[in-house]
Amino acid sequence: MADISITVDARAVKELLARAPDRLDTAIRGSLNDGATYFLAKMKLYPAQRPGSRYIRTKTLDRSWSMRPIVRTSHGWQVIVGSNGNIAPYNRVVQSRADQARIHRGRWITAETTVEQSASQVQRFVDARIRAAMAGA
Repeated sequence: MADISITVDARAVKELLARAPDRLDTAIRGSLNDGATYFLAKMKLYPAQRPGSRYIRTKTLDRSWSMRPIVRTSHGWQVIVGSNGNIAPYNRVVQSRADQARIHRGRWITAETTVEQSASQVQRFVDARIRAAMAGA
């Protein structure tokens, strides 16, 4: 499984908590939603079809990707994004770095690569949401 960790300036959070705790809650939920939606969009992209291929794409792999509701945990907040193996049982051989079949390497992006490439964008989502919440508090 691939994870993204987000770093937040503790002073800004403490200030926001003191002034408007509900705004921080909204900013965190919005950030998680932004990041998960961004990740889903990346994972649902299909590479160009191979020249001469007669295969008709069903978009089943696309439909297998979803996001669970955002929940509060004992350590903070969590959103889980994943591909349902019941819908697309071949998902790992297409989009998992450890299990990707050779034919898909270099063509299909893996979840791990997407996490690595998305981390800085997700951090920007968080920064923007926290700044907006502080400006309104």
